[in-house]
Amino acid sequence: MYSALLMFELLKNWVDACPDLSITFRRAKTSPPIGIVIALSARQSYWDDLLCGALKEAEVDPEVAFPSREPASGGPVEEVGLHIFHIKRFSDDQTLAAGTEMVGSHLHMAVDEIIRRGSLRKQWKLFGVLITSLLAPEVVTYELALALAFG
Repeated sequence: MYSALLMFELLKNWVDACPDLSITFRRAKTSPPIGIVIALSARQSYWDDLLCGALKEAEVDPEVAFPSREPASGGPVEEVGLHIFHIKRFSDDQTLAAGTEMVGSHLHMAVDEIIRRGSLRKQWKLFGVLITSLLAPEVVTYELALALAFG
């Protein structure tokens, strides 16, 4: 279930604008997908608007809401929040791979990988993680811990 109805073109624009935050997990490069995650990187003001509901996901334009794709060469560091829009596991197997072997639940592994990738951007200062999905209560505690860790 999605929290917003999106046109395919908008979803594709999100992926194209920040492809390293849209991940297909596989056991091996040639094996079928066993999970996916799609995340958005949002500048502070757009992050705040998403949190308070002033901005809906279907209104997020990557041209203005996403931070620059170009590395800052001595320029200012942008404060960026990561919004994990969709996580899907196609397999019941708990061992998943994203370039290297990772073990754990798909949710935790996917969130950790998105944070790791966002942290690699030297021009970004990560301040939060937002996950919109219907999850079990024990998972919400993990999500809140992640969101508060940047606060």
